[in-house]
Amino acid sequence: MIDNGTFDITGTSGATIQRLSGAGAVTLGNQTLTLASAADNFSGSVSGTGGLTVSGGAETLSSVNRFTGSASINSGATLALSGPGSIASASSVIDNGTFDITGTSGATIQSLSGAGAVALGNQTLTLAIAADNFSGSVSGTGGLTVAGGTETLSGVNRFTGSASINSGATLSLSGPGSIAGASSVTDNGTFDITGTASGATIQRLSGAGAVTLGNQTLTLASAADNFSGSVSGTGGL
Repeated sequence: MIDNGTFDITGTSGATIQRLSGAGAVTLGNQTLTLASAADNFSGSVSGTGGLTVSGGAETLSSVNRFTGSASINSGATLALSGPGSIASASSVIDNGTFDITGTSGATIQSLSGAGAVALGNQTLTLAIAADNFSGSVSGTGGLTVAGGTETLSGVNRFTGSASINSGATLSLSGPGSIAGASSVTDNGTFDITGTASGATIQRLSGAGAVTLGNQTLTLASAADNFSGSVSGTGGL
């Protein structure tokens, strides 16, 4: 579909199309639009309380979208943001395929779940109101910021930029969850490793937040910072 006007699915129970391109508007109402074989760039805006699902192929969004339902990426599919492209209003990103922000200047989403891949490039992904577990992998030279809420990472992440935890926010590692490749952890909230299988390794630790060990050990591999916060638990450092 080439949409340079308005594509309205508010009166349906949800709609599936193969592809979406153009610079127009998509009006969801409270319905979900599914892209079955995406292969285009859409520079218009998707709005409504409904959601967007990429079930196959690769869709690029290069404008500000204002829908407030979830954005879902199925296995084998890709949702890419480019330039000013944004899905910051979406309630969550359920990523079981690939979520690609390499073409942006950084991206903000509310929360992240699923078992897929996040491709950062050299950009930073910010989670504004995190409330999920992500068992996939975040990769790239960029970074990850938890600005609010609690995000749990239970997969091995390979990004090499910084991991930042803002005041009032929590980043938890669970099971085999790892951010060992991150250049540093800037912790002004809570960094929680209580749920890890065998402790956690990070490169460096700074900030004024809290580290919750449980009975695990936190290892600093290339320490070079000052941490003015508090490390607690029955584990070690």
